[in-house]
Amino acid sequence: MAAFKIISAAAAIGTLMLVALHQRYPQSLAAPVAVLVEEPVVEVAAKGDRLDGLVKLRAEMMKAAAVRPPSEPAASAGAPPEEPPLQQATAEDLAQARAEKRDSICKHGRSYFMQDGRKMWRCRR
Repeated sequence: MAAFKIISAAAAIGTLMLVALHQRYPQSLAAPVAVLVEEPVVEVAAKGDRLDGLVKLRAEMMKAAAVRPPSEPAASAGAPPEEPPLQQATAEDLAQARAEKRDSICKHGRSYFMQDGRKMWRCRR
């Protein structure tokens, strides 16, 4: 704990000394002046000029797509298997579903309530 206090005090004193030096001699701590070196200026093309290039590129791509032969249809081996059509539920199926729902978790059903903005449930007794 003592080491922390010593380090904190040293940091505070050092900060105060830097502030005092900057106020007394502001030129010595000023950032150096940057000298501009002669470099060639690269002009950016106007937006309209860039669009002309994109239009030409798109036209070339369309020509290439027209020359290319159409792709072959997918092989039957790669196609997913067809699913059988859905069937209507029978009375037996419905009765079985009701029995499973009744016997699931709660014997006597569930009672619902709200807690912290959520819909919760518990088994009826």
